[in-house]
Amino acid sequence: MHNAFQFLFTFILAQVIFSSCSKSGEGHLTVAISANARYAIEEICDTLEVQGLNIEIVIGSSGKLASQIIEGAPFDVFISADMNYPKAVAQAGKALTSPMAYARGRLVLWSCRENVSPDPTFSNLEELEHVAIPNTELAPYGRAARAYLKDIEMWDSVYPKLVYGESVAQTNQFIFAEAVDVGFTAMSVVKAPDNIGIGSWVELPLDSYPPVIQGLVIVDREGRSSLAAQSFVDYVLSENGLEILNKYGYDKP
Repeated sequence: MHNAFQFLFTFILAQVIFSSCSKSGEGHLTVAISANARYAIEEICDTLEVQGLNIEIVIGSSGKLASQIIEGAPFDVFISADMNYPKAVAQAGKALTSPMAYARGRLVLWSCRENVSPDPTFSNLEELEHVAIPNTELAPYGRAARAYLKDIEMWDSVYPKLVYGESVAQTNQFIFAEAVDVGFTAMSVVKAPDNIGIGSWVELPLDSYPPVIQGLVIVDREGRSSLAAQSFVDYVLSENGLEILNKYGYDKP
C-alpha cells in the first residue's frame, strides 16, 4: 500500500510539473547546486523524468553561485550548502520565496590512499603530508571542517598541511587523485553509488562542529513563471525527496 501511494504521489506531482511547464511555456529549469548536493539532487532529477521538462544542473561553491545569482545569472532554483547564501540572495531582492531549509549535512574524513586510514583525532599527523579542505571562507563544509579541527584542538597542527579546494567538488578531486593523504568532504559524496567502496572514510561527530543546515530558494527570473520551479522544490521537500536525501546521509533539518 505504501509503495502504491508513493508511486501515485510521484505520478501526480510529475503531472503538476508537466502542466506547469505547458501552461507557462517553460520546458527548462536551471538549478544551481552546491557541490556537496550534486549526487542526491541528480537522483531527484532522474526521478522526475517528465516529457517536456528538462532540468539543467550547474554545480559550484555556494558562495560563487550566490554571487552569480545576485549579478543576474539565469538560475531558477538555488540549492545551497547553508542558509546564509540563500538569505543573501533574498536580501538582494533576487528571490521569489523565503529561504527554506531542506537538509542537514554530515562531515567526513576520506582517503583514497591504500596505506592511509582516516583518523578523526589526527594522531597519525606526522605520517600525513597533505590534508584537503574546502575553502574555509566560501564553502560551508570548509567552515565546518575548520570548526572541527579547532574543537579537537588540532587546527594549528594541521594548518601547515592544508590544501584548499575551491569547493567540495575540487576537494574531492584532490582526494580521488590521491594528491592528498586525507580530506574533509560531505557524507553525501562517499555515499554516492559511484563512490561506494572507494577508499575509506570516517564520519566526524556531529557535536564537534556547528550544524550544516542546507537551504534553497526560488530565484526571481524577472517575469518568468515560477510554477515549475515551485513544483520541483515541493518534491525536494516532500517525503519522497527526503527519502532520497536520507540515502545520501542527509538528515531532516
